[in-house]
Amino acid sequence: MPKPVEIWARHHKLVENTEPVVQLLFNESYPERGVEPKGLCWRRVLYLPTNFKFMNAAEEIVKFWYENQGYFCIESRSVPHSRGKEVDLLAIKLSKDKKTIKEKLHIEIQVSINSINDKTAEYLAELYDQSKFFKVKDYVETILGKGYKMVEVRGKICRNGKNIRDEYIKIRAEKNVSVIAFDSILEDVKKTLLTNTQLNPIIQTLQFTKFFPDQL
Repeated sequence: MPKPVEIWARHHKLVENTEPVVQLLFNESYPERGVEPKGLCWRRVLYLPTNFKFMNAAEEIVKFWYENQGYFCIESRSVPHSRGKEVDLLAIKLSKDKKTIKEKLHIEIQVSINSINDKTAEYLAELYDQSKFFKVKDYVETILGKGYKMVEVRGKICRNGKNIRDEYIKIRAEKNVSVIAFDSILEDVKKTLLTNTQLNPIIQTLQFTKFFPDQL
């Protein structure tokens, strides 16, 4: 007998180029969908195109911040033949006469609201260096060429209840990696937002929190 999700998919005539990415199970049955699997039923299945990418709020905010400073940004570049590795953001800034490239950046973004960790700043720096910069270096150079700068945007880094981000920043500076605090970027973005229409829903949400603070 076909699984409930297969019956549900056929019932709604979903196109072939889709895949289920969210599956929620509930203790209910839905006979109108032709599914009665003894107490368990697929209540909702979200289908999206296979090439669909969810928007990352932190990445969108960081990209907006750099674009406001005159950078041209390329986001979420999948690295070929790398088992799912991805470059968060590549950015270039042109000279005033627009004839030469003034600055090239490889930016990686790591922001978590619940930053619980028991590793030292030294361990995290080495881990991030290997996984986020070294292993994609050849690919980044095919796009930016040599001589680009490495930048990390970081939220809090907590170890045993203590924020060790300042220690982490010093360690990264020794390896020529700049670290920017995400909260400072977020604050700066909110300050610069005006009342013009923002098409990006994440930036628009920040706009709402600025101009309608009492309603949220």
